Order: sequence, then C-alpha cells, then structure tokens
Amino acid sequence: MPAKPRPARAWQWLPGMKLFAIALLAACTTTTESNESTVTWKMDPFTVQPGQEVWKCQTFANPFGGDAAILRWRSRMSDGAHHLLVSLHDAATDTAVTDCGMSNLEGQAFDSQSLDSEIDYPDGIAFHVPAGRGFRIEAHYLAAGDAPIEGAVEIEADVDKSGAALTQAGPLLYTTSEISIPPATTPTTITHTCTVAHDLSLIDAVSHMHKHGVHFTASVNGTVLYETDQNSHPPRARYATPISLHAGDAVTFSCTYLNTGTTTINFGQSADTDEMCALFGTYYPVPDATDPFLACFGGMGPPG
Repeated sequence: MPAKPRPARAWQWLPGMKLFAIALLAACTTTTESNESTVTWKMDPFTVQPGQEVWKCQTFANPFGGDAAILRWRSRMSDGAHHLLVSLHDAATDTAVTDCGMSNLEGQAFDSQSLDSEIDYPDGIAFHVPAGRGFRIEAHYLAAGDAPIEGAVEIEADVDKSGAALTQAGPLLYTTSEISIPPATTPTTITHTCTVAHDLSLIDAVSHMHKHGVHFTASVNGTVLYETDQNSHPPRARYATPISLHAGDAVTFSCTYLNTGTTTINFGQSADTDEMCALFGTYYPVPDATDPFLACFGGMGPPG
C-alpha cells in the first residue's frame, strides 16, 4: 500500500485575499533553532485574468554567503496555482517577476503540486546548495473562473547551521511525453516504465496530471509506491521509512484519462488543453554532487 500523505499545514490563502506588500526581491533570513535558520522567498504578486494561463518566473541571488544544506522546504501558493518548480540557477541575481513561457526542469531543487507543500529530509540528509548558485522560481497558474485571481507564492527553507556532514538528497522525476488520448466514452490508460539507475532510498512521492486524469498509480516489483485519483493538487506521500530501490529495478507508472471532447489530447504544457503523466519524488544519496536531479524521460526527451 502507498504511504499515507502527511497532513497539510494550516496555511490558507483566503478567497479574495490580496497581497499588499512591497515586493521582496532578496531572501529574508530568520533564526529558528540554535542549529537552524529559515530563509524565505516571496515572488512579486501578479494578476491572472479570467481564462488566462501563465507561467511566472523570478530569480533570487544565493542568500547564504557560501555553501548551504537545506533540511526542509515549505511552499504556499494562492488559489489558481497548478504547480511550482524551484531550480538552482548559476550566478542568479535578484530580479522582478516575469513571464517565462512554460516549464524548465534543468537544475531542479524542489517541486510542489499542491497549494501547500513540504519536503522534510530524514535526519542526516539535506539538499546541498553550492555557493555560486541562486534560485529560479516558476509558478504555473490558470484562472479557470469568471474572475481574475491574485497570484502569490512564498517558499521557506530551513538551513543547517551546525556544520555537520550531511548526505546529499535530490529530486527525482519519471515521466513520458508519449501521450495520445482519443475521444472516448471509456477511460484511456498510458503506461511507462523507468529503470532505476543506481541504488537509492525514496523519501516521498507525488503524481502530476492535468484535468483529464482520473487515476494515477506507480509501483516497483509489484509494490505500490503511490496511488491517487486526484488530478489537481494531489497529496505528497512521505514514507515513514524510506523505500529502498536498487539499480535495475523497474518503476512502472500509469495515468488513466477520460477525454469527453471531440479531438485527441496529446502531451503538452497547458493544464487546460494538454496532458502529462509524471511521478515526482525525493531520494538519496546523490551519485553526482554537481547534478542531483535524477530524471527518466520517455518519448522525445525532457518536457519544457
């Protein structure tokens, strides 16, 4: 059985809430415990008009003054958000929010498929940030209703201050662009298999589909890793004991869709008109410290 997702934090963006604040371009750091500090990034607020789909990006300089080890991530997004991606960015500087035209997976550090999300690494594990790299934050929003929505994104990272030697963790993505869903009165299932490249421990997992998805499941050697019927804001499952995967193991994931329209739906970035099928996760140890992002792309290669 898949692990039960952790309860969501009690963070909520109230309907109609607007963010009245000066845009925060530089990260804010506060002390939490004797061996930890918390860094907060806030994207500039933005407005999404009815029927509009946008990808908004903003870069932030490295706030740590050197190498850093992140012990946990938290994120909050306002209503209308589809996903959030945070990636490492060489020599990043503080910028204003801009339109960025769809997903960029290179250098991925953290993802969120829900309005509120958290990645909490086990004791002795952390995500390492090199001194020369900052962050690129990408938020995907869709205003499906009749009123504009206010985009607001906040990310927190708890950073180790003890100087202890910590094993490096990284993000994982198994996905495919081989998606073709014909109009039908019965569901269509797309299945793909990725081979585990090296021994690893899987900390958590979450799915990614668009609005036509009705079921997702991922398994390894007959054991279910993750399963949900939610295509919007699926819960992230954190395993009480990380799941051991071994080099050569076959991870199979399936997405089931229902296309009630009149045209075939294919792979694409739009949460409204296209589809995706992906398993996101967090793992350790990282085999290459310079590139912790572990990915398997079926089809034509990385989406975005």
